[in-house]
Amino acid sequence: MKELLTQAQANGIFGVALPLIGLALGGALLARKKERFTALFVGGALVLCGLLWWVYSAITSALGLDTVLNLVVNFALFIVVGAGVGLAWRRMSPVPPPPDNGGVSGSPLSGLGEL
Repeated sequence: MKELLTQAQANGIFGVALPLIGLALGGALLARKKERFTALFVGGALVLCGLLWWVYSAITSALGLDTVLNLVVNFALFIVVGAGVGLAWRRMSPVPPPPDNGGVSGSPLSGLGEL
């Protein structure tokens, strides 16, 4: 049976093209100057995906595709990277202003009076 996607094609798509697209897209968004955070996130995410592809490939080649150890190592890697990206997103994202409640203070139910 013929493969739909060879290893070389996958490396070209995920390991080379994806980071280049990320750099180009991030650079285009950065040129707008209004969307710096979005530019850094989009560009960085695609570059990180390319880097993760190479790491995943190296781990899978070393440990074997069908081993439990490969599954556990890759699972731990992606959990750690996902948590790191999530924490970075939270620290870098702009804090939205508090909602305007029309000058009313306290609980939203305070205007109902006593029951």
